[in-house]
Amino acid sequence: MKYIIEKLTAENESALYVIDGENVQSKRIGSLRVKAMKLALASFSVHTGKVFFCSSVPDVSSNSFYEKNIKLLMQEGMTTLVTTAETDFSYNVNSSIKRLKHALISSPADYSIGIQAPCSRLTPELVKECNRHRVPFIRFSATCREDLLRIPWEWIRDANYLFRLVFVPDFQKCLPDKARLKLLKEWEILANEKNIPYCGEFQDEKELSATFLKKTGLYPVKGTFHSGSHADYFLSFAHSPYQVPEVAVIRGRIVYIRQNGWFYKGFGKEIKVRQTGRFGFQSPPRV
Repeated sequence: MKYIIEKLTAENESALYVIDGENVQSKRIGSLRVKAMKLALASFSVHTGKVFFCSSVPDVSSNSFYEKNIKLLMQEGMTTLVTTAETDFSYNVNSSIKRLKHALISSPADYSIGIQAPCSRLTPELVKECNRHRVPFIRFSATCREDLLRIPWEWIRDANYLFRLVFVPDFQKCLPDKARLKLLKEWEILANEKNIPYCGEFQDEKELSATFLKKTGLYPVKGTFHSGSHADYFLSFAHSPYQVPEVAVIRGRIVYIRQNGWFYKGFGKEIKVRQTGRFGFQSPPRV
């Protein structure tokens, strides 16, 4: 179904958006000549759907997980979930991803899956396998600079040349703040020296940055609201000082209503990334 909604842009201008099926078809500031129904949303404010990271997805589909974790995140405006499948070896990548997909079979929100691995398991073989399955990022843990230096980054860079998945550090669990910040700085220097695509740390059950979305290829399909993106948005009361989602819409379909706590189980689908870094970085020349 084609319809029109009115939403404020980043420049605080009122714009009209044409929603056609799952996607935002077009945007226009001012009048719009389109044969479509315009939704009466005078009592509501329209906000772009958010992308959250959540690492606590159980191995099997769990009603309690959806009732607690997912519903709480949707109450904060989440329309897309990013999570990780844990693996230690390259030959386990496919089975780990399949197991996590099965656990997310009832998800009302769309989702994207990365890989979680200790730094000792970062090998060219693991990267090649992740590239083969179009995994957008690897989240890895380390405890000291020596852990980072033991990784064969030159070989990993060559194995990662075509798809360019992103490496995300996860130093929060094993290091105090001062040591963690120092290691993060050393990691950034190393990644820049070795031409390794990287992104900063992110916290569990928090919104992901636009930088991460651009580098991993989720943008411009997710985390934004313009022509060609998915029609992901939520409505909050216009008179409320808080952006509390009353209704959440994913790919043009209502999936969550706060008043009665309803959400559309099983509507979410995996967002497959065709190519990472289309907006986040440029591929270096291969030598």
